[in-house]
Amino acid sequence: MCLLDTGCDKCILPGKYARRLRLRPAEKTVYAANGTEIAILVVATLKFILNGQELSGDFLVTDNIDEIILKYSFLKRYGCHWLFDKCALVVNGRKCVLKHRPSKAKSRRIYVRSPISVPADCSVNVPVKLPMSDRYAVVAHWVNKAAELHSGLLVARTLMPDCNKFAAVPVINVSGREQFLRSDLCLGSAVPGKCLNDVTQVKTAARDVSLIANGQQSVNTACETGMSDSSSGSAGRPASDSAGRGVAAPARATARPVAHPTPVQEDMPVPGG
Repeated sequence: MCLLDTGCDKCILPGKYARRLRLRPAEKTVYAANGTEIAILVVATLKFILNGQELSGDFLVTDNIDEIILKYSFLKRYGCHWLFDKCALVVNGRKCVLKHRPSKAKSRRIYVRSPISVPADCSVNVPVKLPMSDRYAVVAHWVNKAAELHSGLLVARTLMPDCNKFAAVPVINVSGREQFLRSDLCLGSAVPGKCLNDVTQVKTAARDVSLIANGQQSVNTACETGMSDSSSGSAGRPASDSAGRGVAAPARATARPVAHPTPVQEDMPVPGG
């Protein structure tokens, strides 16, 4: 399937479709609609059949896009007319029925970057690539679902960055024998990750608790200091009135043990016989 994009000024071809084509060096920089740079590998001339007629064009080859994109000038060169009411595209006078699909801007497929082996009873971080479904993909961190590729070979759930240069997915082999993963093997798809706990809010709450604790400690320290100053003032110097005359300091109550009389033998009740 091809994506028609009248806002794109270059035809894009995923690298997996360019293996048998004659390639030429590319010195171009292309950006997606979200501002992300699309790494261009080479330029290739692609010939294909559409509704019984042969079409061709120069395509920029990249591993960052997962679908073929036809640009505006390509559509213009072949006299294309887009019939929105009939969901069709007229190419050189021939009608081609279009297929509608939901946007994949919030989904990216996961492919093995290069061939790798997973030993028996081991877990290996497999380098992967996450090409954008189209140039309107959102910028986010991506999360995949845990899945079983086949019996005994499991793909673990993990979080991957938006730039997939160093992205990797843990693969667990419990099959009892060594497993091999070929290049471009699809390991599933990823969706944008959602933050369940805002780190900023957590840090703010922790800081507020710390400030409250410090404030309480300061209040307690101030109270203790005030009590110490009051006590030292009473004990360290004689009390005086407003005229400077000495006055008697209030007596302090001192807790002393209370003596209880010990009952004598004759005072103790004797149980009746």
